[in-house]
Amino acid sequence: MNRGKAILIAMSCALLASNVVPGAYFASKFMTYKNQENYFFKEFLDSPVHPTTSVDFYPATPGARSDGMLQAIINGKAVQMEYHEVKKDGIPQSFKVNFIRLAVDGPVHVALLSKYILHEYDLRALWQDIATSQDNHVINFTLPGPGDYYMQVGDFSNEDVPGGAPYTVAFLLDDLDAMTAASTGMNDTGTVNVVDAGIQPNTGEDLTTQFQDILDGGNKVVYIPAGRYLTGTLEFQSNTILFLEQGSLLEAVQDESRIHDRVFLLLENVTNVTIHGAGTIDAGGWNIHNVNVFDSSGCKVNDVFLRRSMSWALHFMNSTNCTTSGLCIFGGRDGIDPDSSQYISVDNAFIMTLDDPLAVKAREGPCFNISISNCTVASIKSALKIGTETRYLMENITYRKCEVFCGERGIVMYAYNGGPIRSVEWLDIRLNMTAWDSEDRSGYVLDLEIDYDKPEGIVPTPVDECVIDNVSANWIHQSFFRGVPDAILDGFTISNVEVHVCEPKDSLAREPYLFHVDEAQPWVNLTINNVTIHWNGNQAHWAGISSSSAIIITT
Repeated sequence: MNRGKAILIAMSCALLASNVVPGAYFASKFMTYKNQENYFFKEFLDSPVHPTTSVDFYPATPGARSDGMLQAIINGKAVQMEYHEVKKDGIPQSFKVNFIRLAVDGPVHVALLSKYILHEYDLRALWQDIATSQDNHVINFTLPGPGDYYMQVGDFSNEDVPGGAPYTVAFLLDDLDAMTAASTGMNDTGTVNVVDAGIQPNTGEDLTTQFQDILDGGNKVVYIPAGRYLTGTLEFQSNTILFLEQGSLLEAVQDESRIHDRVFLLLENVTNVTIHGAGTIDAGGWNIHNVNVFDSSGCKVNDVFLRRSMSWALHFMNSTNCTTSGLCIFGGRDGIDPDSSQYISVDNAFIMTLDDPLAVKAREGPCFNISISNCTVASIKSALKIGTETRYLMENITYRKCEVFCGERGIVMYAYNGGPIRSVEWLDIRLNMTAWDSEDRSGYVLDLEIDYDKPEGIVPTPVDECVIDNVSANWIHQSFFRGVPDAILDGFTISNVEVHVCEPKDSLAREPYLFHVDEAQPWVNLTINNVTIHWNGNQAHWAGISSSSAIIITT
């Protein structure tokens, strides 16, 4: 299901209900908010509305909490936002996130009230910036309907955000018509409502056996109403549809004996399985995947919120003709990994992970005809990646119209295992890079490397007919290129690159070049055409444009 999302980075809120209301529900609201020791808002706020827009305010996820930093009124109604920290033991960096999810059929006005006056923030969508106005503690803006919007907040006056983590709030605005259509039929007599079948939510009990009994046999539609349900690993059979209602939470039980194959929901050797809805699938903080689709075909994972996996959120392995659309992912490792699979479509995802949010791999077989589009991602590793495992043919893979924020590395190809790799494209990519203290390479907008996989022997990986076109990014570190004697890095056409030069990040020992060829492995032969460089007064802080004649830059 195609789901639009509007994403704003920087907030947290107050509460309210979960029913569809017209935009003119009310235009003023008495706001009171208590943050631990003191009230910081107590005022009437006259907030504009869009009277022709209908809004479905989803109920809060069970156990949702706020950190008390911000409040919002959306189209005249106070809403509850959830606070979540994306973190993992052993990784010093994290993301602090507040988010709200709702469905709309048109534009909505947002009034964002902050405990402290915000001095640095940017509100953006895919390839566009959104206008805002500010009056002391209040920021006003309009989100123009289903779409992807995010705001990055630099600081809070009078208070530092602890740990140096970026402070993020996401508004996830679904398409109301599409979500309504997706839920059609959930009350039909042929649908298995898990509550009607005897499963009781919010008990804290392990419900694995009851859920597995319902799923066994396949060939059915299963409906999960709002509430919290704890289970171990669940296995699906063919021709199953699982729908998670707004406010539903399917969470991995804290009993390791109930988890197997390092996965929460397992789709293996099945056809035509769909998992969808506005509910949440929570891996319980275990080192497991939220969802595995293995050796399967015709499967869909749409619209759900995947969180708290300390491994990969969604893994397609040896599968064909599968799709995912409208996912939100907060995870400790990778986000979505199409691996040794064919004809996979990934669309309209919002992902914040501590490893690679999107990574295409070929670990057990060829991987081809992969389409990734309209995704907004934040990452403490490689954002839009090919590899690292490239053991088999990788062909016809496209990243199109994607946006990266808080990026560590941006457009990445690690060709280490033999491949070959051909016809890979990154088209219409905008990136905002961040200097993550724990990562030496943080700030690499382009990181293209051919190397030998030394543990598996000397196997060169040829790379041919690859394209990078229409890229815009801030430069805080070099872009990096590396080849080997029997697999020269020369199979790329790179053009239309807009470079917004900043001061280099503080941790560098010397002034960098914008484009750098590895001195130890200089087997590179590339021309980057139509490069636009905005020095922004920072040219003196950089050694130059290109470190080697192996890369020719045309402007």
